[in-house]
Amino acid sequence: MSSRSSSKSSSRKRSSHVSKRDTERFNKTSSELGNTLVVLRGQLKDLKREIRNDQRGVKEYEDHLDLLKRQRVQLQKRYDSNAKWAEEFDAAIGPFENTYSSLTDSISGIYENAKKKHAAGVQLLKDEFDYHPSYKRWDDEFTAIPFKPK
Repeated sequence: MSSRSSSKSSSRKRSSHVSKRDTERFNKTSSELGNTLVVLRGQLKDLKREIRNDQRGVKEYEDHLDLLKRQRVQLQKRYDSNAKWAEEFDAAIGPFENTYSSLTDSISGIYENAKKKHAAGVQLLKDEFDYHPSYKRWDDEFTAIPFKPK
């Protein structure tokens, strides 16, 4: 047993003896590890903050997207309603448009005839009553305002 105990004792002495250089290396390594740990904790804190901000951003984006989808549904309903109304309007107004066109053509013809008759009437006034449409002479008994339809 004594041989065993002496070998244990000598191994303890060897392992307990640490050189100054080893201590400096250990201190330097532990200091570097401590600094690395501090840096990593700071980076972890920054990443967690960025993740929270990103999650808030995703929430805001999703909320805005939902709003846009609701607006799209409303606009589609309005579009469909307006398209239906336009179809009904076109179907209902078609006969009236045709009537309106024929009436305006007829009125245009009547008006052209009225312009000709008016010009003939003014000419009759000139010929028979010595009427001058641009000005009234002092001895004219006939009075009128000059007018020529366009």
